[in-house]
Amino acid sequence: MEKEERKFWIDCLHEKHECWTYERFRTTIPVTVKGRQVNLHLPSYLAEIEVLLAAEHDGILFLLARNLKEWAQKMECDGVLMVAKKLDDENYAVAIWHELYGYALKHLGLR
Repeated sequence: MEKEERKFWIDCLHEKHECWTYERFRTTIPVTVKGRQVNLHLPSYLAEIEVLLAAEHDGILFLLARNLKEWAQKMECDGVLMVAKKLDDENYAVAIWHELYGYALKHLGLR
């Protein structure tokens, strides 16, 4: 029997905050936003991702992605939510990264 699809469901992260600079560990990956390619700067150890959706508003880039690392796939927490700030017309720097349960991507129709 297949699990009933829920209309209202949330992936909610409580009171977990970690932050640090990634100047020394920065890498860049290409991302397409509204038909144009931009550079997304993020920590190199978080760069093994597949961007599924990217939208920009007032210099802020919102992204949903899949973490392609083996551990994330095995633990079924391969969803990623990122928010990046615009550096210039071609570059954005990730400032927020949150892991999501894989079901969040499925619930949003991205899997």
